[in-house]
Amino acid sequence: MHKQEIKKIILKCKTLSSYEEKLNFLKDKFNGQTCYILGCGPSLKSLNKEAFLSEAENNCLFAIKQSFFTFQNQLDFHFFNTNNYVRYPRDEKVFCVASSDWSSESSVKKQFWREQQIDICTRVVGKSPISKEQYSEDFAGLKKYTFEETGLSRKWGAGIMYENVLFFAYHLGFSNIRTVGWDYMDPDSTGFVEHYYSEDSRLRTINPCNQPYDKEMLDSINLSKVFNIFFRDNNVKLEAYESHKCFLSKEIKRYTL
Repeated sequence: MHKQEIKKIILKCKTLSSYEEKLNFLKDKFNGQTCYILGCGPSLKSLNKEAFLSEAENNCLFAIKQSFFTFQNQLDFHFFNTNNYVRYPRDEKVFCVASSDWSSESSVKKQFWREQQIDICTRVVGKSPISKEQYSEDFAGLKKYTFEETGLSRKWGAGIMYENVLFFAYHLGFSNIRTVGWDYMDPDSTGFVEHYYSEDSRLRTINPCNQPYDKEMLDSINLSKVFNIFFRDNNVKLEAYESHKCFLSKEIKRYTL
């Protein structure tokens, strides 16, 4: 799909009045297409920007949080929540999907976002994350957490990738999802998750995130396998950028540029 077509869809969607209308409008708009998702993990540092832009040309480009700044002029969709937040410049050609986490949009705007551009705002619900529920005997898979099933109420991931981004790509109908910077870290390590930017920079963000819960990395890595199976069963190919910093399930195919 040519970039002009992608931007035409985005601009049309922005004219709709409600979040629900926008979500319905975007359903399967990108059937059969490829999207690239930029996370904030350390593998983003090793990415050859020129080679990546050549590879991703005329494909849809998602950015999560601060990866927005790495490819700002090429982005189509941007995702952020209340953790590790920084203020992002307004760009009417970029569609912004925000998550107010467990708070109302109005309260989060007052506390963090203020005049931040938002095109759709979701809200996380639940006391137990999917990453924990995957081990339950009555876990029925991921279909019940899709946008089609739960709309703007998003199940706790943990993390924006599992709450919003991957399900959003699925909702839009992409048949090939390629990620960069979706890494996590060695489950035997401790401390805060590594990013492509420095820890000092993270501490200067608005509302720096807490340390992961016990075994969150292992749970998240295992859940990446569950997502891979879900996508495969629904004719969606999930691939991750090859990096020694990427700790996703080995069943997720790696790609290089």
